[in-house]
Amino acid sequence: MTDRHKEFAEAMRNIMRHNEEKEKKQRNVDNDFDEEDCSLQEILEAKFDELFGTAQIDEENS
Repeated sequence: MTDRHKEFAEAMRNIMRHNEEKEKKQRNVDNDFDEEDCSLQEILEAKFDELFGTAQIDEENS
């Protein structure tokens, strides 16, 4: 019975390690933004600018 507990504990450690690695990879992808310090609007605006470039409003045509 002790072996089963050890196997279970090892399996849980492996799962947790895998989840931590997955979270670290995601954080590395999104390392440009610190979501705790930015509002959702700021994050979305920055992502929009990254994808489509900054929006230049032509005030002469307005």
